[in-house]
Amino acid sequence: MPEGLPLSQEAQAFTAFINAFAQNVERVDTVRNPDEKKRALARFRALNSESSADAKKQSKRVHSVLKKIVARDLTPDDLASLVSLALEKRQFEREQITPVLTRLEEKLRARADIWDAEALQCLREGIDIASKWLALHQKLTNKLLKLAAEHRAASGEVLRARPVEGDIDHEKLTCEIVARFPKILAALAK
Repeated sequence: MPEGLPLSQEAQAFTAFINAFAQNVERVDTVRNPDEKKRALARFRALNSESSADAKKQSKRVHSVLKKIVARDLTPDDLASLVSLALEKRQFEREQITPVLTRLEEKLRARADIWDAEALQCLREGIDIASKWLALHQKLTNKLLKLAAEHRAASGEVLRARPVEGDIDHEKLTCEIVARFPKILAALAK
């Protein structure tokens, strides 16, 4: 399996950024002293700047890894391992990161009338940086899934469905499908 797939090690860095970002939002929200507020905003801007640079480095790493993956003749097991890692990362983001971003976006809307322009700009920039990180990993996952599908199609392997054992929660399954494919829901609504 290719070494250096930028998923697990970067997940920790990304989670640290999100946590520090949330702390900075709280700090700016609670500080009343103008000097302390300036320092808090300076830390906020520094974190955003550092995280933006990290996201650019990560983007380069992802593109480099994707080139290496495409250039290699991977075994189906190697490809399956990569896709599994990418899907785990996607699940982690859905469960851990996306709710935090949603809360921060809600805070941005709630603070629009309270915070000054500089604080709001720091918050917007941080949310944009976090969204770029998520989009980058989403792109990686999608490319790996596409590569796996192409590899499977080229191998001529026929996939067969296996029967499901146990009870099926059809309502939950329907909700999951609708969440995965919002365009289908929109088309059905028309």
